[in-house]
Amino acid sequence: LVHVVPQDDWEAMMEVIYPIVRYADMYGYAGVIFYNEEEGGELDSRMSELYGRLYDNIPSVFVSHDDGAELLSLCAEGTWVTVSNYLGTVFMSAEMSENCASYFTSWGATHTLDLKPELAAPGGDVISLGDKRFYTIMSGTSMAAPFVAGAAALVKQNLLEAGFEVEDFPEFIRTTLMNTATPVVQGTQGNMASVRQVGAGLINVANAMKNTVLATFEGKASITLYDKLEEETAGEILLTNYGPEAVTYKLCATDVYTDFTDPITKSYSIKVLENASISFDQPTVTVPANGSVTVNFRLSLDRLKDGHFV
Repeated sequence: LVHVVPQDDWEAMMEVIYPIVRYADMYGYAGVIFYNEEEGGELDSRMSELYGRLYDNIPSVFVSHDDGAELLSLCAEGTWVTVSNYLGTVFMSAEMSENCASYFTSWGATHTLDLKPELAAPGGDVISLGDKRFYTIMSGTSMAAPFVAGAAALVKQNLLEAGFEVEDFPEFIRTTLMNTATPVVQGTQGNMASVRQVGAGLINVANAMKNTVLATFEGKASITLYDKLEEETAGEILLTNYGPEAVTYKLCATDVYTDFTDPITKSYSIKVLENASISFDQPTVTVPANGSVTVNFRLSLDRLKDGHFV
């Protein structure tokens, strides 16, 4: 349990807490709880995300001054404390931090309600080159963009070597990367992250290299229904196989999600939408070599309040 003074400078804050967590890990501590040193200091939501994601070996968390003082008092009394579902804290394990959206990830959709972003790539706490011949940790699109470019180059090279007949390479690459992306979770809640934040998911280069079938809706790799959601919404997905062998898929849908604002913490997230489902007109589908088939889907849901996304 360590007291710190929150700072606006992200780099300065990291220099303060990095050695603390590092040495705690070296000496066998299970985790670190930072609390606001300023009397009456509240939880800084930005810092709570930062602390949870900077370190992979052990979890760390930031709490308010009063909560820290209470924990100190209980420790002084020799009382065992269990923290569970504490509002405002962000616990992150190494496993979860590898596939979570960074707190600074921007949100879509566009003003036209088109899906943006379309994909996610590693861009948080990436080891990169720094000054004076040292490595450093950097975040942002400067880290994610090169990853996307490299992934696209590998996919194109694979297409050329395999001899696939592709008319529009950029669109093929975009579609296959979206079709094969890995779903992203949101923090410790375990739900899928919003497509308005991570698009189709985290780029999976290995899956994209092996993929020969593109799934599209009205020519795109995403299904954008704009503001035309009804209690029953149906559509047709086109599956096109560019490979020399037939491919069979089992059709199963995930839960349906909607946005949610916690009335206590005011935090924004997404959650499973009750009384909503996705169904297909067939349990399996086989796409013949160098051929195409269509699959019909149906989205069923109760009427939502205006201004909410699905």
